Amino acid sequence: MLIRLRRWPLLVGGVVYSSWVLAFVLPTGLSQRAAFTSELEATGQPYAWLFRASDVVAGLLLALGAVATLGWAARAPTRCAPLLVLAFGAVAVTGVTNALTGVLALDCTTSNGRCTRLRAAGVPSSWHHHAHLLVSNVSGYAFGVTVVALVLVVLVFLRSDAPADGASFLPSGLRRALVLGAGLAALTAIPVSSALWPVSWRGFPQRINEAVESLLFVLLGLWAGRAAPVDRAAPVSSQRSRS
Repeated sequence: MLIRLRRWPLLVGGVVYSSWVLAFVLPTGLSQRAAFTSELEATGQPYAWLFRASDVVAGLLLALGAVATLGWAARAPTRCAPLLVLAFGAVAVTGVTNALTGVLALDCTTSNGRCTRLRAAGVPSSWHHHAHLLVSNVSGYAFGVTVVALVLVVLVFLRSDAPADGASFLPSGLRRALVLGAGLAALTAIPVSSALWPVSWRGFPQRINEAVESLLFVLLGLWAGRAAPVDRAAPVSSQRSRS
């Protein structure tokens, strides 16, 4: 019952993580196709306070949910447990860094040339502008660790002897969703999308990537809430004594 309550921060945080969809109805003045979502939070942008607050709330919820679920992950089938703990630990780092990006605002927007004009006028970048970019990179790498760890969990689970409760621990539908989500996240990651998409379209793959991230966070919350992992290394007698 407790783990079912702990899943809610991941579920809600995953939904709030895609607050950029609000830009479709709010007059932000930025192109959804060309601008990065972080530009919605830049200094001087309308509704920047809303997008910053959303990042902080989403990040804190994801970090809280991930940390609260580490105990569940550690009790997963033995071969999967370290990888699952790594995945949720990386989600916690993603959450913390995402919250920090909401505090450390960008000075300006690049998609409409505002940053270029400020630099041409001799206005240097502030410390929080640089910090935002640095923390954003850390957040991206942390999510990358989550994706790799989840794919490895699926592979290890499939290669090992399926536990007796395998269907409840990692249903086939969830396996496919995790692998598909990981593939989409990799294809739309900034290093890849920068090579595949022109500058005028760079915001499009990033939004797909963030939508995939949100769905994966929600999937993790649902997974942690419904599964009942059993440590396969535990003696049979001790497992029976708990039943």
